[in-house]
Amino acid sequence: MKENDKSLFRFSDMRQVVSNLPTPVESSKVRLSRRTLNRSNAIKKARSEVFSSFQDFAVNSDEQEQLSFEKLQDELENNLLSDLEEPKQLSIVKLVSSLVIPFFMEGIEDMVDDSFTKCFQRKKEVPWNWNFYLFVPWVIGATIRYVFLFPLRLFCLILSTLLLIIVLCSIQLFIRNATTRNSIIQRCLVLYASAWIMSLSGVVRYHGTRPKKGSNKIFVANHTTMLDFAILLQIHPFSVLGQLHGGLVGLLQTHILDKLHCVWFHRDDMRDRELVRKRLKEHLKQEDVPPLLIFPEGTCVNNEYCVMFKKGAFELDATIYPVAIKYHREFSDAFWDSKSEGFLQYLFRLMTSWALVCDVYFLPPETKQPEETPEAFAARVKRLICQKAGLVDVPWDGYMKHFRPSERFVEKRRHLIARVLQDQLHK
Repeated sequence: MKENDKSLFRFSDMRQVVSNLPTPVESSKVRLSRRTLNRSNAIKKARSEVFSSFQDFAVNSDEQEQLSFEKLQDELENNLLSDLEEPKQLSIVKLVSSLVIPFFMEGIEDMVDDSFTKCFQRKKEVPWNWNFYLFVPWVIGATIRYVFLFPLRLFCLILSTLLLIIVLCSIQLFIRNATTRNSIIQRCLVLYASAWIMSLSGVVRYHGTRPKKGSNKIFVANHTTMLDFAILLQIHPFSVLGQLHGGLVGLLQTHILDKLHCVWFHRDDMRDRELVRKRLKEHLKQEDVPPLLIFPEGTCVNNEYCVMFKKGAFELDATIYPVAIKYHREFSDAFWDSKSEGFLQYLFRLMTSWALVCDVYFLPPETKQPEETPEAFAARVKRLICQKAGLVDVPWDGYMKHFRPSERFVEKRRHLIARVLQDQLHK
């Protein structure tokens, strides 16, 4: 083996070593409790060393042989056993308590209180307390939902879609005036949105001043499902800004909703951002088009939390009209997690539930204050929506759920932890 050969020392393999360590025994001078660990200055020093910088770390082949995990495990066990016999020598216990345990505690704390993951989790359905007299009403309710309501709702949705296609084709053929044609199409789409809500047995209560046409207006709302747009569209036409999907949703976007002058973009295409920004500015200057509707979270959240609002809508010097949407889960869960279920599967789940119930609050308009940054303006509007809808305000970026830590980031973290651990072992 050449002297300059290098290899990586991986901290992930330390899990086997730590899992095989004997259980620490409390003594008069050593007490490994959580309270003691949290108060320990050694933990603070270790965390400061680990997170102070990220640098690559390589180990010589001879050094790696010395740090073979069998020898390392024997060393840790022997020192820990000797420490129990002679409490004055606490170097290995301090090593374990200051380096290994804090990292495990961080992982455990993240699993216990992970507010980011909670934003995208559906509420678990509590099973019935089954007994002989509850079984009969459950069977009756399931029969009503699946045998009677579902076929009726599906028929309503299919029939309304066919009628809309026929009407749109007739309008394109027989009405030549562009202004009149657009006005009739917008009214038809409002009725079509009402058919969608009716097919879900939707019960929607609207509060506040209804939207009106006008230039330089942007309506922003929290986002739980694709049906947010249908709920707002059934009372007034909107031009929505959204991601272009495939499948059934993509057909609706490109062939039907596009008549409302909607703005679609591809999330993975960076060139779309500047183009979308220009289209939004042009849209705000026009008075004969529906007002803009934007969901600044950029992704669907489970209607218990509200993640960070993107600043794009708040940089356009437009009047912002906040809209708070609150769904009630007594009859159905409206949250759509596109990563775990397709849109047709989601529709089937809603159509076999009892009803879709929600409240929509149109809040007073807001404008950016002097010397207020777009980020601060977005955060202020988000707080207003959270307060009205009873949502938990969290600072997470919703796009984070679409990405995973890169392998490069994971490797650098392993190298850094290995360097700190090696230094402590040599001492």
